[in-house]
Amino acid sequence: MDVGGGNGTVLAALLKAHEGLKGTVLDLPDTVAEARETIAAQGLADRCDVVAGSFFDPLPEGADGYLLSAVLHDWDDEASRSILRRCAEAAGGGRVFVAERIGPDGELHTETDLRMLAYLGGGRERGVAELAGLAADAGLRVAAVHPAPPLSVVELAAA
Repeated sequence: MDVGGGNGTVLAALLKAHEGLKGTVLDLPDTVAEARETIAAQGLADRCDVVAGSFFDPLPEGADGYLLSAVLHDWDDEASRSILRRCAEAAGGGRVFVAERIGPDGELHTETDLRMLAYLGGGRERGVAELAGLAADAGLRVAAVHPAPPLSVVELAAA
């Protein structure tokens, strides 16, 4: 499930790359129409659902993984904990994947962090250690870090 998946571009790319994969884009009601268009245009409507919802509310359960791609950096620590908690609740024994602009060494770049602070006020980039702290507060632990330049994907599992 691509939580806060916007127009569905990220999930569409994942589905195109992995033929056996099925997915769901979850985003706010104003955004889901665009996600449906993206999924249909890519010929993926038979493998992908689009649902309206907020990552601050209970999420649909049953997905093997919950993806937060460039989501947490928009939010302060309290909101990020809440988002991670909702993903953990829905995932049960599944995984939560956080894709953010973290260097391959697990650290962030000051320039990007300054941009997030200027653009979003409370939002900010976080390194793996900071994400691990937020995840622990949500009942998750870091299971792995997968470099995917210019991003890293932090794989979280139940603590």
